[in-house]
Amino acid sequence: MKRIVRNLMVMLMAFAVVFSPIQQAFAVTEEVQGTPDPNFNVVTDIKDGVYECNADDLYVEGAKMHPPKMTVKNIVVSKGRATATVVFNKKTYSKFRINFETRDTKNDNNSYLENAPIKIGEKMGVQGYSTLMDKWVGPFFMVIPKDKLVDNTADYTKVDEAIKKVPADLSKYTDDTVKALNTALAAVNRTKSKTAQAEVDKMASDIETAIGNLKEKPVKADTKLAPGIYKIEPRSDEDDPSTCGIDTGKSKMFRIMGGTVTIGVNGKPVSVDIYLSGQGYDALYSGEKMDQMPKGIITKENINKLWTKAELPFSEAAVYQEGMLDGTSLYHFDFAVPENSIDEFIKIGGHSAKYDQWSHKEMKINGDRLTKISDLPELKVEIKTENINLDKGEAVFRVPNVEVSNFVSLKVDNKDVEKDEYTLTKGSIIISLKKAFLEKIGTGEHTISVETKKGVAETKFTVNGKAAGNKTTAAAASTKTTTAGTPKTGDGNSLMVSMILLILAALSITAVAKANKK
Repeated sequence: MKRIVRNLMVMLMAFAVVFSPIQQAFAVTEEVQGTPDPNFNVVTDIKDGVYECNADDLYVEGAKMHPPKMTVKNIVVSKGRATATVVFNKKTYSKFRINFETRDTKNDNNSYLENAPIKIGEKMGVQGYSTLMDKWVGPFFMVIPKDKLVDNTADYTKVDEAIKKVPADLSKYTDDTVKALNTALAAVNRTKSKTAQAEVDKMASDIETAIGNLKEKPVKADTKLAPGIYKIEPRSDEDDPSTCGIDTGKSKMFRIMGGTVTIGVNGKPVSVDIYLSGQGYDALYSGEKMDQMPKGIITKENINKLWTKAELPFSEAAVYQEGMLDGTSLYHFDFAVPENSIDEFIKIGGHSAKYDQWSHKEMKINGDRLTKISDLPELKVEIKTENINLDKGEAVFRVPNVEVSNFVSLKVDNKDVEKDEYTLTKGSIIISLKKAFLEKIGTGEHTISVETKKGVAETKFTVNGKAAGNKTTAAAASTKTTTAGTPKTGDGNSLMVSMILLILAALSITAVAKANKK
């Protein structure tokens, strides 16, 4: 019995002797805490590419006995940062901790972590979580020598040559072919190794193909019409919206029955007055906000989160008016359109009267489906300020029936008026000449000319001097003087009257005296 006890004690002592250095060798620790360094894997002097480093060239240290064998594969430098596949020679590590960040490993014959951030030329620590010991071990330290890296990057010469062939100006090519080219360019991945050379060559081939498939946009005829008012001809084919004077594209609910187009003095569209087939839309919009307006189908619940009057109020849109077209009562809308709306689709917004939602529509004026019915109306300028004088501070003029969007320029006395010398108000063109400008041109008669896309409106106006009571008028200031140097003030008339009265009084006294003597 004593022998058995003695043998057990010897075995326990031997186990303790053996286990203690093993535990020390694996440096069992808690998870090392710290803040990740955002510049941990930044490299500045190694060009982008794929590299390898022989396992024998790595420097690894950690525990006092037999640190786990660590290797790195597929070192990638991209955009100034380095990553690699870090491998432990045991498959019993379920997690790695690098730069104070824990990542799950993959396990095959070894435990490895792909696309792990690494340092090059500097010591870096790695911890591993051992599933056998249920503990973190390490950190173990490794150095990847910069001078031992072997460039294993595929040859990108063909890719670079293909990129040089991309036209500098892509705006003249159709959107779909430019999109295909940009997709091919975006697919270039410069982190392929020599074993993936075939993939790199395909990148170059795809770029070459996309360049070859570029198609130029058709040259648009610069359609110009004589200035005037044109009738929108109705569809000649009920099922084909392009046969109407205004093409509304694919929309079946948005249909134009007729109306007019105003062509400005430059031969381009200025505005339209269109009649819709129904009363589903109560406002239309054509302006800069179309690019921000959400797209989608109008629904009762507004699941597409389309704009309502809260986002685009009617004050910025053309609201319907009731009118008659060929004996039928219809909604019609009068609004300005851009010059490119002839023979080219433009975006417009239609507001649902039922659901208070704005949806995207489109329209294009077909120049060959318009019929001129009249010349442009003669324009006039109305003077809105009575008795224009230098005291009032401004002079207001109005060009009726011409939207401010059609304003081009302003002249007074055949000279351009600078933008900071007047203000424009929305609606019909309303112009306010500022006080400083009135003082600049001075008193007298002047001519104002307002150039619009619908023609030039002109009128004469007079600027008077300062109003009486503010400063001495010119007439009052120019008093004449007598030869003696004394101003004529009216006192001379009073003196003459006094002298006459004195003579009459003397005559009266003399007459009384004579009468008394008798």
